[in-house]
Amino acid sequence: MTAARHSSVIRRFVIALLLFGAIAAPAAQAARKPTPSGARGIVVRVEHRAVVLRALDGSVQRVVVPPRAAVSLDGRPVALGALRPGDIVLVVRRGRGAVVEIRAFTP
Repeated sequence: MTAARHSSVIRRFVIALLLFGAIAAPAAQAARKPTPSGARGIVVRVEHRAVVLRALDGSVQRVVVPPRAAVSLDGRPVALGALRPGDIVLVVRRGRGAVVEIRAFTP
């Protein structure tokens, strides 16, 4: 193989790697993006670091809320203790991990 041909092969390989990285990076970032989980329902009660929800099917679920999780009520940041029974809640997790956000809405 000549030096010019070898250089051309390497250049194409590098370009292919860069293109692959440009395609794979947004997909990897989307996988880490917080998404609404299946936990949603009506607030039954608020505890020190948790909220107890009643789902539409009637089941009750206790969701632990870490101190760093964002909590909002009607789009405004609030403390977890500001939520009241009857508020509608959507829990946002990072993948299957910890809760990163609680989005609540007054009925």
